[in-house]
Amino acid sequence: MTSAETVAGGETVSGGETVAAGETVTGVRLADRAAIAEVLARYCHAVDHLDWDELATVYHEDATDRHGAYRGSAAGFLEWVKPQFTARFSGTMHAISNVLIDFEGDHAVVRCQVRADHLIKEEHGGGIFQFWGDYDDVFERRGGEWKILHRVVVRRFVNVVPKADTNGGGFTLAPGTGYAEYARSRDDPTYWDPRRIAAECYPTEVLP
Repeated sequence: MTSAETVAGGETVSGGETVAAGETVTGVRLADRAAIAEVLARYCHAVDHLDWDELATVYHEDATDRHGAYRGSAAGFLEWVKPQFTARFSGTMHAISNVLIDFEGDHAVVRCQVRADHLIKEEHGGGIFQFWGDYDDVFERRGGEWKILHRVVVRRFVNVVPKADTNGGGFTLAPGTGYAEYARSRDDPTYWDPRRIAAECYPTEVLP
C-alpha cells in the first residue's frame, strides 16, 4: 500500500498506526507528525530564549514532567527551571534528532534524542556544560492540537568543557565581528520578520 492510498476498511499500516476507513495515510498522519515535530522544535526555541510564554504552550495544562531533580506538573517545572537557567547559564542551545512517533488514536508516544549545550556564567567558572540524552514523551491531541502530556528526560552522559580561546596549538579564536548575535529574548534574530532579515543582509538597500 502506498502512503497516499485510501484504506477501504480500518487496518494497521507500517509503524503500527491504525488508519480509519476512508482516510488516506498522508491525510491522517503526515500532518500529525509535522505538528508534533513543530512542538518539539518550539520547546527548544522557547527554552533557549527564556520565552516562558512560548514554553508553556507546548504542554497541556495538566501535563507532567520528570526533568532531572524535578518531578511534578509541567507548570511547576516552568517555575523550577527559570532560576536554573537564568542564574547558572548565559546561553543554551538545544537540538533534537532521531524522532520516533507511535500513534494510538489521539495519543502518541514520541521518543527523540537531545543534545543541549549550556554556556556557564563566568561567576560559576565559565565553560560549557554538555548534555546528551532522550525525551520520552506522551503527546495528546485535544481540539485538533498536539501537545505534551507527559515527559521523562533520560540522561545518557554529560560533560563540561573548560573555557579556552585556543587549543594550545595553532588554532585561536578570532573576535566574532560581523555575525548577527544570539540573545535570550525576543531581540534574537530568530524573531525577526522577513523585512528585518532582508535589511540585515543589505543594510544600505531601501526595501519596498
